[in-house]
Amino acid sequence: NIVGNIADIYVDTISKFRYRIQVTGEFSYLQQTRIAQQIRALLLAAIRAMTLWDQLGGKRWQLVLSHSKIHQASHDLLQEAKHARSVEESQHSKESTTKANYTDKQRMTDKNAHTTDAETKASDLEKSNISDKRPTEETEK
Repeated sequence: NIVGNIADIYVDTISKFRYRIQVTGEFSYLQQTRIAQQIRALLLAAIRAMTLWDQLGGKRWQLVLSHSKIHQASHDLLQEAKHARSVEESQHSKESTTKANYTDKQRMTDKNAHTTDAETKASDLEKSNISDKRPTEETEK
């Protein structure tokens, strides 16, 4: 569980600080383990993003003034990720179908080969029986 592992990192690091982040919301939801882990993972990701932003020389006022550009860029990245995922799922589906079709074709080929072998054997057997029944010159005399 990746989200759970990231939430554990948050608990082991950020939650130990003197200043705490308080999350408000529906108490019954916040007590659910999965929801709490998701919130902690998102908080850790946000803190990490702000740290990287600061390390790269970004300023808080740039976030305020450029929030629509940032929102559009994140939206574009999300759409790109969704498209890549659908393409990957489509390719996986095609590969599964191709493997199934190959298996079906292989079965038919094997079945035809088996039938052909049986027919060949039967034909050979008939020919040998016919040749045994043909009168030869010696038996006619």
